[in-house]
Amino acid sequence: MIKTGLKNFVNNLKYVLVILGAMFIGLLFGVYGLVTVATRGFETLSTDITNVATEVTASQEDVKNAFVEAFTEIDFDSGNIDEVSSKIISEEFWKDKVISKLKDNISNIEPYIEQVGNDIVKIIEEITHQIILTFIFMAIGLFAGYLLSHYLIHKDNTKGKIFKTLLATILDSVIAVGLIVLATYLISIWSSGFLLIALSYVIIYNILTLIESYIMQGKGKVKFNEIFNFKNAILLFLSNIVITMITVVIIVILFLLTNILVALFVAVPLILVAIITNLVTAESYVSNYVKQKENVK
Repeated sequence: MIKTGLKNFVNNLKYVLVILGAMFIGLLFGVYGLVTVATRGFETLSTDITNVATEVTASQEDVKNAFVEAFTEIDFDSGNIDEVSSKIISEEFWKDKVISKLKDNISNIEPYIEQVGNDIVKIIEEITHQIILTFIFMAIGLFAGYLLSHYLIHKDNTKGKIFKTLLATILDSVIAVGLIVLATYLISIWSSGFLLIALSYVIIYNILTLIESYIMQGKGKVKFNEIFNFKNAILLFLSNIVITMITVVIIVILFLLTNILVALFVAVPLILVAIITNLVTAESYVSNYVKQKENVK
C-alpha cells in the first residue's frame, strides 16, 4: 500500500501543472477585467482633471501643499502596512482629507472637485470589486483544475471505464469535503477535542475509502475481507502520512528557495495533488491486487 502510494504520488506530480494552468487561466480572466475597469476609470478621471486644470486657477505649489497636508496625517511610521494601505484607498481619506485640503488651498476649485472625488471613489470601488472577482475566477480555475486532475489521476492509477472513473472522482470528492466539513464543525463546537476528532476523521476516512475501493474495483472479484481489514487500514494510514510529510518538506523547500507568492502559488496545487493521491491510493491498490489475482488464475 505504501509503495503504491509513493509510486502514484511521484507519477502524479506532473498534474501540478494542470492545476496551475487552470488557476492561471482564471487569473487571466480576472486581470483582464481589472485592467479594463482601471483603464476606463482613469480615462474618466483624466478627462475631469483636464477640465479642472482648464477652469481652475492654481499653482503647482497649491496642489502639492494640499496632497502633502493630507498624506502627512497618515502615520507611515506605525509599521502596520495593512492599516496604512487601507487608509490610503479608503473613501474617507480622499473625501475628508485630500479633497478638503484642496478646497482649503485652492479658492475656486470647489465647483469641480466633487466630480473628481467621485471619480476617485468610483475607481477604488470598481477596482476593489474586480480584485475580489479575480480571486473568484482563480478559485473557479482551481476547482476546475482539481476535478480535471482528479479524473486524470484516477484514470492513470486505476482500472475502469469512463463512467466508473467519473463516479469515483465524485465519490472521492464528496467523502473528502464531507468529512472535512464535519470535522471543522465538530472542532468549532469542541475545540479541546481536536486530537480525538482528527483521529476519528482518519479512521472514518480510511474505512470509507477502503469500502469505496472494494465496491469500485474489487466487488465480485475478490473477497471483501481481503481488502477491508486492519492491516490495509494501517498501511493506508501510513501511506497517507508519508505522502503528507513529503508534501510538507517540498513546500518548506519552496518557501526557502523562492518568494512567498511563488511558493503559495505552487504549494496549493501540490497539496491538492497529495490529497487526490491519498484518495486514489486505496483504489489503485485494490486495482493492482485484483490484477495480480487474475494473473495467478
